[in-house]
Amino acid sequence: MARVAVLGWDGATWTLLDRLMADGKLPNLKKLTDRSVHSTMVSAHPPVTAPAWVSMATGVNPGRHGCFDFNKSDGALDKLRPLQAWDIAEKTFYEVLEERGRKVVLINFPVTYPPLTKHITLTSLLTQGDNAVFPESLKQKHPSLQSYRCFPDTALRATGQVEAYLKDIRALETSRFECLKALWDEDWDCFFCVVSGTDWVSHEAFPALERGDYRAAPEALGMFQDADRALGWILE
Repeated sequence: MARVAVLGWDGATWTLLDRLMADGKLPNLKKLTDRSVHSTMVSAHPPVTAPAWVSMATGVNPGRHGCFDFNKSDGALDKLRPLQAWDIAEKTFYEVLEERGRKVVLINFPVTYPPLTKHITLTSLLTQGDNAVFPESLKQKHPSLQSYRCFPDTALRATGQVEAYLKDIRALETSRFECLKALWDEDWDCFFCVVSGTDWVSHEAFPALERGDYRAAPEALGMFQDADRALGWILE
């Protein structure tokens, strides 16, 4: 039976990726693009992480799936709460696959908390509470999942410690990659992992990366290279 694996790099635009590949910084992505097809993907409106990924999950635009931001009004426009999976008004691809008896692994796919299926799910930054691993018993089977976290230490950014913040983003994604490797041998038909670090570091260092000033943003460049190594592992 055919299987599909998807590695999503959040916020990664070809404007930047083309520059990084041309400078030899992303050898695995370069190898893949040389023997495959790639193109610019039109984002959702508004072009925000949560509605964009929900559009990918459902195949419809925010006007139909009902998710427009990270928050949703709760009875009144001046009362907001975090967006949750049950707010998605259309069926997701992973729900369809479950109905058809297929097994899915979801890692860091936005707006998957609380999980809508029994699939293996490591939820993303809108997670409420302490647990982001479902089923929780996976933590005993795969110890690397015990250190899984959804977002970096934003206090570092808030206090101006940008370099430490970027390093923490890389540490988080390195840990997430270990979770990916741990779950790779599970029984699955679709494996979908989203890398948020490529977006987070771009918020801090996109201009430097785009102009090729890598000495000004070594940790941001390192995050893209980490993502490239993860891609290489999957390809192998």
